[in-house]
This record gives sequence, structure tokens and C-alpha cells, in this order.
Amino acid sequence: MLRVLRAASTAALTGLIGLVPAVGMAGTAGAVPTADRHAAVVSWGDGGGLEVTVDSDSPIAPGSPIARYSTVNSCTRDSYMLRSWMQRFEQEGGGTLTLLPGTYTLPMTVYVPSSTTIVLSSGTTLLKTTRTCTSKVSASSSMFMLVNPSQGRVRDAVGGYDGAHDISILGAGDGTSVIDLNRRRNALGIIAGHNQRVLVQGIRFQNMNNNHFIEMDANADSVIAGNEFLRATASTRRSAEAINLDTPDWLTHGFSAIWSNHDGTANLRVTIAGNVFADMMRGVGTHNFTGGQYHTGIVVRDNVFRNMRNDAMRVMNWRDSAIVGNQFDEVWCRSRGNKCRGILASGAVNVTVRDNVFSHMARAMQFFPWRNADEAAVYGISYNQLTDDNLLDLANNYAGPGLGRAEAIINPQFGVFSRPTRIRFTS
Repeated sequence: MLRVLRAASTAALTGLIGLVPAVGMAGTAGAVPTADRHAAVVSWGDGGGLEVTVDSDSPIAPGSPIARYSTVNSCTRDSYMLRSWMQRFEQEGGGTLTLLPGTYTLPMTVYVPSSTTIVLSSGTTLLKTTRTCTSKVSASSSMFMLVNPSQGRVRDAVGGYDGAHDISILGAGDGTSVIDLNRRRNALGIIAGHNQRVLVQGIRFQNMNNNHFIEMDANADSVIAGNEFLRATASTRRSAEAINLDTPDWLTHGFSAIWSNHDGTANLRVTIAGNVFADMMRGVGTHNFTGGQYHTGIVVRDNVFRNMRNDAMRVMNWRDSAIVGNQFDEVWCRSRGNKCRGILASGAVNVTVRDNVFSHMARAMQFFPWRNADEAAVYGISYNQLTDDNLLDLANNYAGPGLGRAEAIINPQFGVFSRPTRIRFTS
């Protein structure tokens, strides 16, 4: 019988910019010897947490009721194997699951509980699939939902920041730990809602089609760092960000997880740092807002945005936030007359934008008021509120080669684009 012990939690992430912890591989000291080379290796770490190492042929966790499911087959087995360990981790208070090199095919969602670390070794690929090889169970759109498995199918189970916490999904950081959405229409890699202290680091995300690699709503003190987000299909919608920062709100249709109470909670202190976004529609953004709710303490720093087919970043209802030290290169939306921007902002309140480099695009950045469409139009118009220091900082951005307009364009009135305020870059 496994003892109930809590795994070491993710390192504390404090401050507006914050420090990004280094990726660490799970140890296997004290592993139980086994004659089956595919059996999971189970041990207790130095900190007392359960540590498990599996490969793509490992069986379902011993004693798990999932082993008796009639829907376990060659198409679903990897999803069920990971699910079985996540259920065990919830019972044990957390743990670390290391995935050895290989390809894991995942048609169904894996729910990730609190105090859990998932490590993708170098050479590990998680491949989104849609075949379950049975009519008794359907494929789902997401790979991971960061919610306790016991709550994953419970309506309105969590709200605020009171969901699963201290979750890390880590890769080797060299482009060989891969989450591949396999061009499956509307698939998502990670859905993070109502969480605290989430870390996603060192992973190559690739082949998105019409949705997001990471959907992050109602998260506090979380970090997305040192990843690559590569390639969206040509048919992808304009608002499909690689990383979507949104609010869980039925009116905006931005978050559909049944376990969320859709209370409109915004993100708080989220850092997106040192990532590469390439060949996407949009890198980071919010595309609907909940009235009176602001994503606060958002930091986007030291990232590279390259070959975007829409505005590389879309700020909407962000407050006390910073966009610093990023590189924006090749932002062209040819179907819209190449009028896209590196940064488009609405409802920006005390947002610092400085030390960014803009190259090969028509316009660097623009600020204007915005109103949601459809049911969410009830929230009215959201206006920018930039301080004097914010305005001074706008000049401290840099024009790279091929930039058409080296300035920040500010339109104070909703729907009025004539006679804007222009702040020229000093360099």
C-alpha cells in the first residue's frame, strides 16, 4: 500500500517579472527492481513525494480501476495509462511522472491534479490523435486539463484561484520534448483554469489548427518560459493565439470546461518569458473581456515573435503589466492589406511597453478602445488608460529593418481612427 505523502511543490514564483526556475529531471533513487522493462518504476523521492517513470509501452497503474475498462485498446491505452497515474497522484497528494523517450498517442484528456510534475524527457513526443478505436468513447479536444481528476467531470466544481495548484509540465529545453497537436482541428495542448503556481517550461509545441497551444484562464503566479510555439495551419482563425489569456465567462464563449463555474476571474501575475513564437496567427493575446475584470501583473518579456499572420500580441483588459525586451519580426496579414501590428492593445491600464524591437511589418503598435461582439457586448466599451510614464516608455522601443511606421498610434475614441496621437520611437 502506498503511503500518502505530498510531493514537493513548484518553487515559489514572486514579483512582477519573477525568476524562472530551471528544469529538473525526476530522480529514481530507490526504484523497485522489475523483470518487465516496460513496467513503471516507482519510488519515493528525497522530499517524500511519489516518483514514477514510464515509457510508451508501460501498463496502467497497478490497482487502478481503469485497467478493467472495456475501452482500453491500442488507440486509448496511452491516455488511460497517464490518467491512471494522475488519479493515483491525486490520492497520494501529488508526485512526479517522468515520460521516457517515445511517442505517446493521446486522443483523450488527461486531468492533472495538484502538486504534480510531468517531465517530458528528451526524445518524448505527445501526439494528439482523434481515433479511439471504439464507439463507446469519443476523442476530446485537449491533451491536458489542469484540474483534479475527481473534479474533471463535475459541473461548476471550481472557481476563483481555488482549483488545482503547484503543477509543472517540463521538457528538456532543447526542442526534443514535443507536444504535437498534429494539425487536428480545434485541438488544444494545455487547458489551465482556476490554478495557482503553474509552470510550463522547455517544451516544443507544434502544429496547431484553429485553437490554442495553451489556454490560461483565472491563473495566479504562473510561468510559461523557455518554450517554442511553432506552426499554425493556414486555415487557423485570426484570434487563435499560441497562448490565450482569458476569463472563464459563458458570455464570451472563451472557456468551455464544465468544471469551471465561469465566474469571470482574470489572470494574476503570469509571466511569459524567453519563448519563441513562429509561423503562427498570433503569439500571445486576449480576444474577449469580462466587464470590470483585468488581467493584472502580466509580464511578457524576452520572447521572439516571428512570421505572424495577425497582430503578434493582442492586449485586452490588462492592468499593471509589462511588455519588455521582445523581438517582433515579419508580421504580415496579407488578406487585410498588411495592416497588422506587433502589438494591438485595448483596455490597457498602466501597461509598460519598452525596449522591444519591431522589424519587417507595416506598423509597430496601436492602442484603441474595444467592445466585444454578440452576448458579451453587454460589457460596453473598454478604454485604454496610459500614465505619463507609460507614454514616455512607448518612445523607448526600437525600429528594426523593414518597419514601416516606427511609432505607437493611439486612438482615444471608439471607432474613430482619424487624427491619432503618435509617439515616435527615439531609436
